[in-house]
Amino acid sequence: EEAENGACIIWTGATQRRNNYILGMINVTYPNAKRTKMNVARLAKILQLKSTDLAKNLDASHLCHNALCVNTDHIVFRTSGD
Repeated sequence: EEAENGACIIWTGATQRRNNYILGMINVTYPNAKRTKMNVARLAKILQLKSTDLAKNLDASHLCHNALCVNTDHIVFRTSGD
């Protein structure tokens, strides 16, 4: 799917169904050794912005409406009500 900021980059790894969406998922180990499963779109945006504390109460939302897209130009953080 083509969005305003270039083509989608589609995650082809592990997925998980959540709230009628199929999301890309990955295991992440933080520097404090805490291990967790994370949505790859959220992780891509966190890595781009270089902040692990970023947007803990916000959802990663896709401007392209493609839940498997990891193009950080297509991902924004929003409240779940948006």
